[in-house]
Amino acid sequence: MTYYDCSIDEALKSLKIDKDKGLTLKKIYANKKMYGENKLTKKKQKTIVKRLIEALFEPMMIILLVAFCITLGVNIGKFLRGSEAEFYECLGIFLAISISVTLTVVMEGKSQKAFSALENLSQSVFVRALRDGKTCIIKREDVVVG
Repeated sequence: MTYYDCSIDEALKSLKIDKDKGLTLKKIYANKKMYGENKLTKKKQKTIVKRLIEALFEPMMIILLVAFCITLGVNIGKFLRGSEAEFYECLGIFLAISISVTLTVVMEGKSQKAFSALENLSQSVFVRALRDGKTCIIKREDVVVG
């Protein structure tokens, strides 16, 4: 049943819940077991190595890496033939890649910290619920279906 399509009375009837009493302790445990807890599943945070690799495989970084390899190859070829090689171009491209990857990794790390702080803040939210005929104030995590 899609509960968002039906009336409150129909939803409560299908869940076998008394509108005036709310949930009993037994029904709370049963619903928590059947439907799960009211918590977001936490994704495993990316390691710094994984963030570095992802930053290196962005389209602009791939273009810069290809340019770096071509420039390095041309300059090595010049050096081996006895011509004057200019490795400053290679150094400049490498610095641009390094700065961009570093900024990407740092900004993503700050975003992860901010998101974690918001998650911790939302854990202290309390709500009103009808339990055994009484209005109670409970933690957000203790809300169950019904």
